[in-house]
Amino acid sequence: MSEETQSPLNQTTPTYHVPSVQLAAQDDSNNVDGWIAIHCFAFGLSCLIFAILVVGCIFIFGAFDSSASPTQAPISEGFSLIFVVGVPAFVSIYAASLLQWSVVGDGINRSTWLTNSATVGTVGVLAWIYYKLPITFPSLGDYTFFVFQSFALISSIISWVQWLELRKTTNRAWLWILISIGIWTGIGTLVLGGGIIYALKAISGK
Repeated sequence: MSEETQSPLNQTTPTYHVPSVQLAAQDDSNNVDGWIAIHCFAFGLSCLIFAILVVGCIFIFGAFDSSASPTQAPISEGFSLIFVVGVPAFVSIYAASLLQWSVVGDGINRSTWLTNSATVGTVGVLAWIYYKLPITFPSLGDYTFFVFQSFALISSIISWVQWLELRKTTNRAWLWILISIGIWTGIGTLVLGGGIIYALKAISGK
């Protein structure tokens, strides 16, 4: 009987390669409308908080100063500036930053976002106010320009610090800086600049 030679079967097993699906990082750069809305809301809330706290700190500071004994050393200008302006600024910026974080928070550490924004913003406010002392306004135009400078400077500082965190998760994080500066400087100058001037003119009848 002849021996049958069996050749090995060359079966080529098809190899299927399924490309791995990479989840895109959270990108809120298209949520421009949401960014604008939250900045407007944060502006209103922070101004309200700041005004209430400044009035409260002035009353507390005045009561403490009036109760001091004649032999007690006078309170330094730096301490009064920190207490009356610094504390309200920190709290109001912290609250505004918390609202802002609510729309960009995915992938961003909340503590870092809030602490950096409030700290840098408060230092910027105190440095700016101290640099401008004594603050006087020879004309209403000078007051409006001061308001414009203040909001432009502080919003630039805070938005830059926030951009350092936002760029980690958002492709077009630079839009955040433009929106921040535009909203805060524009509304701030319009409301706290032009609005107060209009109110003063209406009261004086001019």
